[in-house]
Amino acid sequence: MTTLLPEAGRARESPIEIHKTIAVRNFPQGAEVDSRPSLPPTKDFFALFSGVIDQNTVQKFFNNFALITQQQAQNKHLHLLIQSYGGTISDGIALYNLLKSAPLEVSVYNSGSVQSAAAIYFLAGKRRVASRHAMFMLHRPTCAPQLMTTDRLESVLTSLKIDEHRLDSILRSYLTFSEAQWLDFRSKELWLGADDALTTGLITEIGEFSPPKGAQILSLNL
Repeated sequence: MTTLLPEAGRARESPIEIHKTIAVRNFPQGAEVDSRPSLPPTKDFFALFSGVIDQNTVQKFFNNFALITQQQAQNKHLHLLIQSYGGTISDGIALYNLLKSAPLEVSVYNSGSVQSAAAIYFLAGKRRVASRHAMFMLHRPTCAPQLMTTDRLESVLTSLKIDEHRLDSILRSYLTFSEAQWLDFRSKELWLGADDALTTGLITEIGEFSPPKGAQILSLNL
């Protein structure tokens, strides 16, 4: 494509064409020239999530996450710091599925404690980073004791078995626990420091959530 300049009476090549022309001139005759456009720079977004994981916080997370995807940048990278003692397993899995299939790169960070349902959606990050002093806690699904009929009890048991299957499927796709550790997991909580989390695959590296000076940090809880 060329632009005609009336004052000069000649055509001026666009910047892209100039780049291609120079590339051709600098290559030997018959050489193959790569004219593919270079990828645009990555746009980093830094965000925080803290507190219980329930329907209310998930709704706010969804709304704020949608706003990030609408920003004017082709290659987006979300750096998400998580601090949570957990919540409901269904909401944790909903956040896991959202981040796992998100149309942007996701890195997650633990600088304090990520437990229970929070540990589930932490696993959705392609890059999973924990501070040297951070910790994790995993446990099987539970339900609060309450008065119920035998039919209601059977229904709750069915729900718990489904949640156990979903949790087990996600954890086993990431974690390299020994059989002894998997057996322990069935009867008690598992607590892991940064070194154990790295060894078992819960995290990919030990490091810190370190936005550059002047970076804007979003809250996904608001």
